[in-house]
Amino acid sequence: MQHLVLRHDWLARFSNYYYAILHVPALIAFLAWLFVRHRDQYSRWRNALAIVTGFCVVIRFIRVAPPRLVPGLGYIDLASHYGLSLYGPVGTGVSDQFAAMPSIHVAWAAVVSFGIVAVSTSRWRWVFLLHLALTMMVVSATGNHWWLDGIVAIVLLLIAIAVDIGARRTVAPSIASDEMLSADGVEPETLTPSVVAD
Repeated sequence: MQHLVLRHDWLARFSNYYYAILHVPALIAFLAWLFVRHRDQYSRWRNALAIVTGFCVVIRFIRVAPPRLVPGLGYIDLASHYGLSLYGPVGTGVSDQFAAMPSIHVAWAAVVSFGIVAVSTSRWRWVFLLHLALTMMVVSATGNHWWLDGIVAIVLLLIAIAVDIGARRTVAPSIASDEMLSADGVEPETLTPSVVAD
């Protein structure tokens, strides 16, 4: 992938800019769109985002070097080459450069892409899967991640969604019973175990 973008100066620059700039604004725009237009779905995707980001942060304590930092493999640091590096020299800055696994860029892009496809009713919603595909391409082409870093991020998002669904199924019956009791004029917290059992 890196060899492909290096053949075209515009594509290499595009990859750098996409990697460096787009992931945070796209995520913020997605969350704002959900909150304003699809409030009923907001908490589901907010929870999935929080869970997958938590997974990524914990796993990143396992040191994994990105391709651009592995000597002898032929990769270059595309961002440094074109003067748009987020990281600077190794050991400086706020981001750990040896925490490539999994890719938070890909995890967040998957939240945006899958979320739009799942929530929107527009026939154009499938176009937003391009955001995930392009993110997978640029994280690899820039030498910042291995393919597996992105694949693991997507799998972690699917697990995060499953965790949220499981938690909702566990909590929903108790909330429903509390609401039914309140509708009958009985406060659930004032009931004794024998009354609840009845």
